[in-house]
Amino acid sequence: MIESFRMKIIKENLPLDVFLSLTSEYFYKNRANIISKSGDFITAPEASQMFCHAVSVWAYQHIIKSTNVVLVELGPGYGTLISEILQFLKKDPQCITKIKEVFLVETSPQMILKQQDTLKKHCDIKFNWIQNIDELEKLSSEDNIVLIANEFFDAIPIKQFIKINQHFHEIFISKNSTLSYDNHYINDDMMEKIMQYSQLNPNDFDEKDIYELSTASLSILNIICSLLKKHSGGALIIDYGYIQLKKNNTIQAIFQHQILDDFMSHLGEADISAQVDFGSMLHFINLNYPKLMCDLLTQKDFLDKHHIKEIVETAKQHAKTAAEIHSINFEFSKISEDMGCIFKALEIHCA
Repeated sequence: MIESFRMKIIKENLPLDVFLSLTSEYFYKNRANIISKSGDFITAPEASQMFCHAVSVWAYQHIIKSTNVVLVELGPGYGTLISEILQFLKKDPQCITKIKEVFLVETSPQMILKQQDTLKKHCDIKFNWIQNIDELEKLSSEDNIVLIANEFFDAIPIKQFIKINQHFHEIFISKNSTLSYDNHYINDDMMEKIMQYSQLNPNDFDEKDIYELSTASLSILNIICSLLKKHSGGALIIDYGYIQLKKNNTIQAIFQHQILDDFMSHLGEADISAQVDFGSMLHFINLNYPKLMCDLLTQKDFLDKHHIKEIVETAKQHAKTAAEIHSINFEFSKISEDMGCIFKALEIHCA
């Protein structure tokens, strides 16, 4: 099966975003045991329950002051984060009763099965699985939305444009599985339009600099902001990414916890992702939704803001052995130091 997929991928020249979309879809629908120590990568919720509790604090702060809350997660992985959040919220009966229902945006049938297995203990909660976020636009005007997207946007396809001889060319995947660029260049007026949310212009780039753009990410962000504007509530986006443009290729492939030298190797078996352009996201919101409030932090600062140190101390108080305390310290270092700066947290809420 995987060989036929690879042959299909390299059969013709493909725009980079189309290539990334096809490989991501195949990977998540066909590869088993993705998110684990024995799989390909591990996310913060799988690495540490304390991370989940810090996100739960953020969710609690929004839910407790609302009514008819619709809790949403984009790309829920194995359902670990949403399960931990619900468990945390159940400590306050006044809070958990404010949740009307939960929506999980997921396209992979095998991931949905894993999520359903994880969440079966929450039989008192109504869960809905949907494939597209725009299905949330059917919600009642009385509903309030609390939305979480953890390590979701890095899997959204991107386009790349490279500057060659003073002009930008779009990058594509050639038939021989290499990165190439279109011979036809993009004029500056069009490139300025493409870069409209980057706060840069074509003249800010040097020879062989690369500009990355995810129109799909901005489309999803637009829906999130539109939902918040209509329903009120809050959204939290956590991912690895940058605020200032990097001007280079940020695409990487991870296979069995190893970053591959060539992201084109192990097609269909490796998780291919790109760093999230948080700077453009923030600029997009400020321009199009000026009444929404935003706070862009490093993951470390987000965790500090949402009481991670108290959460760590509580965990240590319940530890029974020195080995358990060592494990707690290791987890804290992983989510706060190792992931703390490269990962960003974008909080969005109504004024």
